[in-house]
Amino acid sequence: AKPAQGKTNSSGHFTVTTYFGATEQTAGALPGDYTVTVTKIDEPQGIFDPHKDPPPKHHLPAKYEDAPKSPLSVTIKAGSNRPEFKLED
Repeated sequence: AKPAQGKTNSSGHFTVTTYFGATEQTAGALPGDYTVTVTKIDEPQGIFDPHKDPPPKHHLPAKYEDAPKSPLSVTIKAGSNRPEFKLED
C-alpha cells in the first residue's frame, strides 16, 4: 500500500500523486480503499521557520485531519476516478 497526497486549487479541484521514493512520484493513486484526510491551513508567506514562527492556522474541524476519526473514504478503481468529498460542520 502506498499513500497518495494532493493539493486543491482555488476552486477546490485536486489531483493526487503517489510517493514511491525521493525521486519517484507518479500521478494518481493506486487502486484500493483509502481513508481520506483533509487539511486547510494558511500558507506561510516567505520562509517558514517552525522553531520561531507560530504554527499555521487550521480552518477545518480536526476530525478531517485525523485518519482514525475522518468520516471520508474512497475506493479507487483502475482507470479514471473523480471522487468528490463533502466537508460538513
